Amino acid sequence: MADSVTPESDAAAPAPEAAESDADAPAAEASQASAEPAEAQADVDASPEASADAAEADVDASPVEASPAPEATEASDDAAEPALPAEFDDFNLDPKLRSAITAMGWLRPTPVQSKAFGPLVRGGDLMVQSHTGSGKTGAFCLPWLAARFDPAPAKDTGVQLIVVLPTRELAKQVCVELGRLAAHLNIELLP
Repeated sequence: MADSVTPESDAAAPAPEAAESDADAPAAEASQASAEPAEAQADVDASPEASADAAEADVDASPVEASPAPEATEASDDAAEPALPAEFDDFNLDPKLRSAITAMGWLRPTPVQSKAFGPLVRGGDLMVQSHTGSGKTGAFCLPWLAARFDPAPAKDTGVQLIVVLPTRELAKQVCVELGRLAAHLNIELLP
């Protein structure tokens, strides 16, 4: 399985044109249905065998020649993606956070960490799918520690991050990893 990082705003939001045309569709279908003659309604009541025969008669059985879409190929070549950070130093991390990463033995960011860092630092929402052990916890925790965490005392800032996970065991593992990453920062973690 390859790492997959998808901005949720892109995945969930329909295109504005599609939303408008979908909203108009029921009204258009209703006006078309009321304008159909009575014989068309009789076709709806036809036997299943007759419908199957009619469907087969309308099918064009001639072979279709496959060919690549040159526009799509050319467009993907022209749109070069920006280079992903190859080193933790490329993230411009606080020296305390960088020290914790070194102490953990992490030499360079994993692909999922490199892909997720920029969008999360900018406050984006992501849906990430990656293998166990690929660095997903770091992918979510590093951007928060680097850009979102306020080092003021907790009594002044209140709760800054809530991590919701499906099992107690996974929650404990993430809490331990976050604690290791935040070892040199003024953070109070509650499991």
